[in-house]
Amino acid sequence: ITYHESFQLIDTKEIEKYMEEENQLYSQEQISAAIENVPADCQKVLKLFYFEEYDMNSIARELNYKNTDTAKSKKSLCMNKLIEELNKIKTINN
Repeated sequence: ITYHESFQLIDTKEIEKYMEEENQLYSQEQISAAIENVPADCQKVLKLFYFEEYDMNSIARELNYKNTDTAKSKKSLCMNKLIEELNKIKTINN
């Protein structure tokens, strides 16, 4: 998976809120490494949503999910996995 140079992911409310709460700033390399460590299906969901700017209905269709709610649940699960990976990076760097 190739990611865009400007990580739109760090501009999202979910990541911004997490970073503000943890008072952390992550580099593109750290975010890229974290994304590479989440399961492949999560990489697809995150890439489609944040980099390709698909809506949940389009993601559900693209990935053959049952419906939009399933796509939303999957994205939420994937965000939690990404945050876990970012926490690991924080722990390693401290």
